[in-house]
Amino acid sequence: YHPSTGNASLTLECDEGMAGIYLMFDLEYGAYTITDHSTGVVFTAGEYGFLHEYIDLEAAFGPLPRAVTVDFSHGKVRLSEITVYSAGLLPDTVQLWAPPVEGGADLVLFSTHGDDEHLFFAGVLPYYAGELGYQVQVVYLTNHFNIAPFRIHEMLDGLWAVGVDTYPVFGRFPDQFCESKRDAYGYMAMEGITEEELVGFVVDNLRRFKPLVAVGHDLGGEYGHGQHMLY
Repeated sequence: YHPSTGNASLTLECDEGMAGIYLMFDLEYGAYTITDHSTGVVFTAGEYGFLHEYIDLEAAFGPLPRAVTVDFSHGKVRLSEITVYSAGLLPDTVQLWAPPVEGGADLVLFSTHGDDEHLFFAGVLPYYAGELGYQVQVVYLTNHFNIAPFRIHEMLDGLWAVGVDTYPVFGRFPDQFCESKRDAYGYMAMEGITEEELVGFVVDNLRRFKPLVAVGHDLGGEYGHGQHMLY
């Protein structure tokens, strides 16, 4: 990724016109603006904090703009990739995320780590989200930034590949392998995180999404992973 030293702006130009831009952030940023040079119209994006975000410039500005400036005026930004698209069909690799639906989930999947949602919940996501088209919300416990931040990009890619198009919830809790639930709680305590906070995270998301079905880990942590048991 490329970090800015402060507020940053980026100008993109294409004589053929630009139908859309796809931005990949290394860290959540928040709202930013895009200005069409020819009309001066300003479009605000990023309000949901997506790490992978496609901006439909044609929908935002009408005629395809030939030059736009993207302004990150709320502090430092870390960008991994920017792709500009011409008019036409988008490739399947472009992820068009929808924000989480408040109170509208058919199924919530509580996955401790990125990869557990595929390894230990078998066909839940491709069947209910991809094949049947139900409103499926994934809620991760860990955020992985304390060990391997690139995994969040893998998590988004994995969900998109199996048909989940509702943006997941990333927990604020660190990742650490533990051999028992007791050790997992002990590790969290060393990080200043209480059992009440952990339980509250689950309760808040159940109340937020009101799922018809909630799916969680095996009580034995599948293969004895303490953080799986804890979640």
